[in-house]
Amino acid sequence: MLCSIRIMQDTNQTEHKSLIRTEYPELVENDADTRYNKAVADVLRERKEAIGITFDDLALAAELPRATIARIIYGHRDIKVYALRRIAGVLELDPGEVLKRAETAL
Repeated sequence: MLCSIRIMQDTNQTEHKSLIRTEYPELVENDADTRYNKAVADVLRERKEAIGITFDDLALAAELPRATIARIIYGHRDIKVYALRRIAGVLELDPGEVLKRAETAL
């Protein structure tokens, strides 16, 4: 299995991800993790919109790349603890409260 994955790394990334998803689904995040990640993203996005902060301003204040902020806010990327703390701080949210709201929304 590892051999085929390593060979695929030398080819197109899209083909690599597709191979893993179809032939090795156990290596892909489970649905519960994906739903929780999206719920966290929803909490952050709703707050961002409520206070009217731009992606550029949020990225600058959180000291994270704008593209990273966008991927997190739209649920396309898992959020790391340090990023959650930074983003939540700028949005004047407690990181623990973000997680509680996400859990409640599920």
